[in-house]
Amino acid sequence: MEAFSGYNSILERKKDIDDDSAVLSHELEMKCGLDFLGTLAPSFGKEAGMADLARVTDYLYVSGYNSIQADVLKEYNITCVINTAEELPSMKTDSLDFPLDYMHVYMFDDENADLLTYLDSCVDKIHHVQQNGGRTLVHCLGGVSRSVSVCAGYLIKYCSMSLKDSMRRIRTVRPQANPNPGFWHQLSEYERFFVQYNEEHGTGN
Repeated sequence: MEAFSGYNSILERKKDIDDDSAVLSHELEMKCGLDFLGTLAPSFGKEAGMADLARVTDYLYVSGYNSIQADVLKEYNITCVINTAEELPSMKTDSLDFPLDYMHVYMFDDENADLLTYLDSCVDKIHHVQQNGGRTLVHCLGGVSRSVSVCAGYLIKYCSMSLKDSMRRIRTVRPQANPNPGFWHQLSEYERFFVQYNEEHGTGN
């Protein structure tokens, strides 16, 4: 585990998030269209009838591969899909009867994989889609590590959330969310960058 500086501290932060089930404050909920207070209504987050589709915000969803079906995407008005799994095929979109923006990022779910090479392009894509009134679904094979890491990165960059709060948020709607240790380390570096950036530019919330 010597490949990552501060590896033990990353695992300690991960355990802290694992053990802490406190509900996010109203201030955090309002930053990115997180439209719940207190406990979630049963229909929020994990969509009724589609157990693998989880709503992170009004315009951002996360899932495993089994939710990538045309009827599901159409039903939930998904306008963009980001496939973060190297081993999965790209979706054929030319036969769909609705417009769909598709992005395939070839990531391995390995703690030595370079998440940061792809993270900015993914979270910027989510933001662009949201700014144009669309909805993005991010998926990998199981909807546990790669796709969750991208969603956490989005909350860090565009909602000014800490890594801890972004993971609490995601786990509220997707309890199995669990980025691998290498991704945790890189997300921590990503968080540190934006904390410093916001302090220097006075853009933090």
